[in-house]
Amino acid sequence: MDWRNDVFVAGRDGYHTYRIPALAVSSKGTVLAFCEGRRDSQADHGDIDLLLKRSTDHGRTWSDAIVVQEERGRVTIGNPVPIIARDGDRIHLLFTRDNKRLFYTRSDDDGVTWSPRRELTAILEGFDYPERVLIATGPVHGIQTSRGRLIAPVWLSDREMNRRHRDQVFTRIRAGIVFSDDDGETWRAGGLSVILRTKSDHRSR
Repeated sequence: MDWRNDVFVAGRDGYHTYRIPALAVSSKGTVLAFCEGRRDSQADHGDIDLLLKRSTDHGRTWSDAIVVQEERGRVTIGNPVPIIARDGDRIHLLFTRDNKRLFYTRSDDDGVTWSPRRELTAILEGFDYPERVLIATGPVHGIQTSRGRLIAPVWLSDREMNRRHRDQVFTRIRAGIVFSDDDGETWRAGGLSVILRTKSDHRSR
């Protein structure tokens, strides 16, 4: 029998908009749906929490939302990147704060509770990208290789992107990875892509 469920619905449960989803399946078969809960508007910056819903029946029914990370006020907590451990029950999660700082947390009980967050922003200095202004993890989930390395995608920009597509002059975006070889205890910056350039106004350069 065909069936479909709306997991996060805009305007419900105290959030104006839900965006930036990431879906993963734990080693126990639990479906984990992460996203940003944007309280006041659909804007990329504001009072935004990092949320999770769990399904233990292959997506037929879902738990209430678990607030994985939040801060009071106009603070953006988002860009979730879960990584499911190949062995055992651990779930790793990377995310960002205000697209300026990088954090890590993990769960050892199938996503029900999460460890205190740990800041990883300092590792970004390992990228050959001296003009970094913005950092975002993702999109979507990371992976663990057959040798155990945890790999999470990220992107970097050297410009703010307020009111993008209207008065953004020039944005340079680099895609890259961060990785861990010790089950998430320590992380390092990996490689970067070539520069991708988008222009909305040539007059300033």
